[in-house]
Amino acid sequence: MALRKKTIDGYIKQVEDYCKNLPQVSKDVRDFISRVLPWYALLFGILSVINALSYLIKFGGQMTIVTVMVFALTLLSGVLLLVAFSRLQNYQYAGWRFVYFSVILSIVKDIITTPIPVLEIILGFVGIYLLYQVRLYYK
Repeated sequence: MALRKKTIDGYIKQVEDYCKNLPQVSKDVRDFISRVLPWYALLFGILSVINALSYLIKFGGQMTIVTVMVFALTLLSGVLLLVAFSRLQNYQYAGWRFVYFSVILSIVKDIITTPIPVLEIILGFVGIYLLYQVRLYYK
């Protein structure tokens, strides 16, 4: 377990080092993002779980492997956001990590479901960039 955590933290640190070379947003924008992020997590967590459950209603017993993957990724992404909510309100690093992994799962889901996911990938990387802008707010 410790090895896995170290590997994940190493990956997060590696991306953080890359993001440090990118232009920084102003302190006012970072403050705004850190205040809004818990509510973003709550809103989109609820919407993601509802969306995932709609797959069950829509496809029922006729789910393909792709549909099952999309269902699982959407549900997991939503649950991560919901779990992050209270931690983000308390500026805990664990909440930031949950949102980070939710964004990664969303990018993977978009790659699976979109024929040419260029816009989705760009938006995902913008989301990661903005997350790293507020990373130091979370301890």
